[in-house]
Amino acid sequence: MKTKKLLKVGEFARLCHTTKETLLHYDRKGLLQPRYISENGYRFYSMEQFFDFDMISLLKETGSSLEEIRENQNNCNTLEYIGFIKKRIEVLYTEHLRILHRMHMLTDLTTIAEQALTVEFDKVYFENRDAEKVRYYPVNPEKMLTREDSVECYSACLMYDLAHGNTVYPPIGMVIPKEHAENNDFSTTFLFSKASKGRDMVIKEIKKGSYACLFHKGNMPSHKAALKQMIEAIVDQKHKIDSDVYVYDQMNCILTNRDAIYIAKYEIKVV
Repeated sequence: MKTKKLLKVGEFARLCHTTKETLLHYDRKGLLQPRYISENGYRFYSMEQFFDFDMISLLKETGSSLEEIRENQNNCNTLEYIGFIKKRIEVLYTEHLRILHRMHMLTDLTTIAEQALTVEFDKVYFENRDAEKVRYYPVNPEKMLTREDSVECYSACLMYDLAHGNTVYPPIGMVIPKEHAENNDFSTTFLFSKASKGRDMVIKEIKKGSYACLFHKGNMPSHKAALKQMIEAIVDQKHKIDSDVYVYDQMNCILTNRDAIYIAKYEIKVV
């Protein structure tokens, strides 16, 4: 048999940007077997087998095992094999959505973190904001008294979302009821995140209007003191509190530390 149009195993490995060992492994698994083996044991592949190798690589990237690929290539008719590939396309599409979600989430988190690095802390200011839909998660206030316990609550909310096919997008934060804050009770009753498509969600609206805002960096006791001073400043400037307190997590999903210091933005609608 003439072999001038065939490639030796090393040449074919270079064409496919792989190794001889990978080709031998595929052969042992019953995949991509050499087009010709000479009497002295030399193995030869055809140029066209590059496309077979590429298809195997594509299917492996979707999570298919070599055994599964061999079974479908050898025992399925054309329509069945196309059906198998379509199922793998669905896997890729799901992975694409997951990566896209992660990309958007990381982009939003870095934007929030960069803002936290440039703001002036402990200064009350006022800004107008548009309405925003958020998803509420009820939490046990007793579980939000320390940073360590609050992490457990955040984790439980995240797991709930994953179990119900939801996704979590920044902003992420806590809700302190208006009546609590006015009585110097800063216990949290809800966590919130940006509303997105999903199931079993409690959707609320942060209303459009004028908001008093404050950035603070410190530990849990200093955050409580900062919020108390913020409320006093609102009253001193002849405003009235007209909403719950929205506490936005600023950069704590990105930066970690050992001294329980964290950054938050406080927003309260005023009239």
